[in-house]
Amino acid sequence: MAGRRLEAFFRAQIRFLRRFTVKRRLLMTFLLISAAPLAIVATVSFYYSYQDATHKIESNSMQIIQQIKINADAIVSDYEKLLQTIVNEDLVQTDLKGAAELDRLGQYRLDDELKRMLNVKMMGNPMLDGIIVALPDDRYSMYVGNRMMPPEYG
Repeated sequence: MAGRRLEAFFRAQIRFLRRFTVKRRLLMTFLLISAAPLAIVATVSFYYSYQDATHKIESNSMQIIQQIKINADAIVSDYEKLLQTIVNEDLVQTDLKGAAELDRLGQYRLDDELKRMLNVKMMGNPMLDGIIVALPDDRYSMYVGNRMMPPEYG
């Protein structure tokens, strides 16, 4: 029974092919034997190449993001350490609190000492553009950096 079905299938194929000229039959055979597998291989190759490229881009992007995060954390940590050392300086803890009550000569002396201390701190961190030291009540502020700003006394 399976043999008869197979025989009927091939007879139908032969009848179908006899409707075409030899030239057309050769062209269809060529396309069937060479171009169809080539198209399948090209499609599969494109799919896997696309998946691989997508995976590599995602992987590299994640690595870059992680590296940026590590660098940003290191920079923030450096700034926090610098801030902590400035805040813990005796000059800031003692002399700066009474800066507004000092006479002009005392204020100039304090300005010079603060500038010296802040310049030393800035030399160790070339990424800084400047440092501002100010009292919370705005009675005194001092900027040391690349811009010229005079100290202000409230």
